[in-house]
Amino acid sequence: MRGMQWKNGKLCINNYYLRMALIAVFACVYALMLFAWQISFPAQAAASNPTKAKNVIMIQTDHELSYLHGTEDDTYNILRPNYDEFRAESVDFVNAKSINPLCSPARRTMLTAVYPHEHGITTNSTGLAPNPNIDTIYDVLLENGFGAENIYFYGKTHWSGSLANDTPQTAYGVQGWSTVGYGQPYKTQKYKDYLADNNYFGSTEREPVMTLIGPPLYVNPALKEGDTFNIANMNIITGNYFGIMKAPKEFHEAFFLADMVNEQLEELAQADNDHPFVMSVNTWGPHHPYYPTQEYVDLYTDENGVIGGNIEEYPSFYDEFINKPEVYAWDQQAANNPNLSVPNEKTWEEFRKYMAIAYAQTTLVDDAIGTILDTIEATGLAEDTVVIWTNDHGDALGSHGGHADKECYMIEEILDINMTVRDPDFADLAGTVNTSYVNTADVPVTMLDVVDLAFPDDVAGMSLLDLIDESAQPREYMVCETNGHFTDTRARTVYYDGFKYTYYYGDIDELYDLENDKHEMNNLIYEPEMQGRIAVMKRMLREWQIEEKDNIPLVNL
Repeated sequence: MRGMQWKNGKLCINNYYLRMALIAVFACVYALMLFAWQISFPAQAAASNPTKAKNVIMIQTDHELSYLHGTEDDTYNILRPNYDEFRAESVDFVNAKSINPLCSPARRTMLTAVYPHEHGITTNSTGLAPNPNIDTIYDVLLENGFGAENIYFYGKTHWSGSLANDTPQTAYGVQGWSTVGYGQPYKTQKYKDYLADNNYFGSTEREPVMTLIGPPLYVNPALKEGDTFNIANMNIITGNYFGIMKAPKEFHEAFFLADMVNEQLEELAQADNDHPFVMSVNTWGPHHPYYPTQEYVDLYTDENGVIGGNIEEYPSFYDEFINKPEVYAWDQQAANNPNLSVPNEKTWEEFRKYMAIAYAQTTLVDDAIGTILDTIEATGLAEDTVVIWTNDHGDALGSHGGHADKECYMIEEILDINMTVRDPDFADLAGTVNTSYVNTADVPVTMLDVVDLAFPDDVAGMSLLDLIDESAQPREYMVCETNGHFTDTRARTVYYDGFKYTYYYGDIDELYDLENDKHEMNNLIYEPEMQGRIAVMKRMLREWQIEEKDNIPLVNL
């Protein structure tokens, strides 16, 4: 062949252009072979690429009053200095929603990246079992050579009712500490040892006892202001009790949990392991009962000593449910019997002290998480660790008629969540916002993406990192679902173009302009000029149902 000849048993290529062409061909072949190897052996490929050996820590709070936090429309104005500082160092996804308004369905999605109707935990019922054919993030990690010794889970699970063996430690052999089901950390020996080892933080108290600031809301009506209530005596720590903890803040589960996590982070930093780690940190708070210490309550006490006296009335506190589904009137009862009075039996002047105690507990939890962030920074782990801070869902306290708690309705106070990502590779984007529609299912996909892994099957989630670097197209629209709680309520919510459409099976639908009606007081579902938009969003819901194999009956769609 012209330009090629054999000399002394070697092939010589004299033609410069031919030589360059052959080099390019061999380079392409090598690149294709390397790509095929990375697809076939993703864990080995990740291990061979030290620039991708980053750790990932996911921090999840529970049941948090976070709607519109830090925006000009923020009515809560809750002090969260550590989250605010973290957000200034991160990319903040401001259109983040919980895929479901309840703990267990949302938390199971946090494991699987699929919708509740697919993974099987559709409500908080303890009688449900998860779909065994759906992979969790731990299945993917372990099946791809990511050792259990490099996986950590701390805190609350509550992702599958009360299955005895469904904790990360018992089901997957990972590291850390957790409790079964909803859990009660204050009854554990680990907590008791923590207090004793720290000499009870100089206190004469021995358990987390609170003094009530008023009668509980809809639970235990025999109790009154001034009574004491011991959180350690509860079977699970839930219930609308509001008080001030007599012991130091370190008695709170959030500080107990943070102490464990900080100790583990220090050990990881000292070990200087070349292998990345994956960690999940899950507080029980600020979910009720609310029992902050006095120092946090003082932050929400006015100059006259009135607890909550400096908290302005929540915009939907006196909502009378005009053109609203019946489920709005359900609040803290175990039967299909709407019981929320319209208007609320309490005035805002009476109710705001309950809000103040909830605000104070939110600030306390923020303070505890701040110690974790400080440890990540002090140990040097921040340089190669992606941190995601989110919550499972919001809280309806004080909203839409003055609720004591969330329920299964699809209001923004419950569905809107924090979703903030700090990645050292995107330091130049610190303090920016991303307006893409994102949800709970995106968290496990992102965690796997950090360590160059992915779910083997199609899932509902996408990587937040791909949205940050714009390698993926944002969703045109997004759907969240509810399947009831104590009520037979099935609904699907579509977010699109600043509007929110919710289809309630067997009840009135809703449409809200979230740009101009952030507290959802004016249902536009019957407005003539909105019918075209409603038709588009109904079509989106039908498309989604086919794609996600959802079985909710779509009547008149």
